[in-house]
Formats: sequence, structure tokens, C-alpha cells
Amino acid sequence: MPPEEMPSQQELLEEAKLTEEENLKSLEKFEKLELARKQTRAKPRVTYLTSVKFLSKAYPLLAEDDTVNIESEEQNVKCESREFIERTTITVNEPHEFERMFPKKVAKPIKPHRQCVFTEDYARYRDPLTGHPYKNQKIFSILRSVYSMHLDEAFAKK
Repeated sequence: MPPEEMPSQQELLEEAKLTEEENLKSLEKFEKLELARKQTRAKPRVTYLTSVKFLSKAYPLLAEDDTVNIESEEQNVKCESREFIERTTITVNEPHEFERMFPKKVAKPIKPHRQCVFTEDYARYRDPLTGHPYKNQKIFSILRSVYSMHLDEAFAKK
């Protein structure tokens, strides 16, 4: 470039001041945008889920006379002929989730054995009128006759 076409120091200084003002305005806009982006940025939602881990392993069931030699490769044991024992482990990280998945069962009250009123044997039937258990038809007829005698006595007193 010829020396006449080169801008003077004064012109270069003025151009640098204009560029500096533009850069400062641009920097100010950028800082405002960054601040707005940081304020409106959504925080990542962390949800803690219950984890359930299952671990199942099968172990060969060894007899008392079986010896296992780890170093020799001569053993040709067929897996089909062997018996296996399996263990499954369930791990739950929340106790309340474990209780929800495996609720405690409440034992049902044991019903008393139905015993025949007269023979004290097991009674298969129950009289619908009196509610007494009885063993067979013969006992049923005795039960009804006693009931009718009881009713006769009750009406005789009145």
C-alpha cells in the first residue's frame, strides 16, 4: 500500500473508539441474555424410584462322595445328569415398598371342630332350626324330638 492511502493515527483512534462502543453494547446484551437464560433454566427433576433387584443363581448339588478337582480338566460332568439347587435373592431399597409388595398375611382363626351333641364324633351336618351339629339321620331325629319336648315344656309353663 502506498503511504498516502493509509489512515492517520487520529482516524484509527476514532475508529477504535467506535468499535469499542459497539463491543461494549454487544457485551452488555450478551450478559443480559446469559443472566436471563440462567434464571429461566429448568432444574433437572430428580425422581427417586424404588429399585428392585433380582439375583438368581444355580449351584450343583454335590453328593458326599463327589470330589471336585479344579486343576484337572479331565472331568467330563454332564449338567443334564446333575441336580441343581437354585437361590433367588430379592433386594428392595425402600422398606415400605417391600411391605406393599409382600404384605403380611393375617392368620385366619381356626374354626372349632363340629362335634355331634350326642356322640361327640365329627358332625357332618348342622340343624338349621337349632344350629346344633349332628352326625347322621338317627341323631337328627333324636335332636328334633328333644327340641319338640323342650317346646312343649315351654308352652305348658305359660
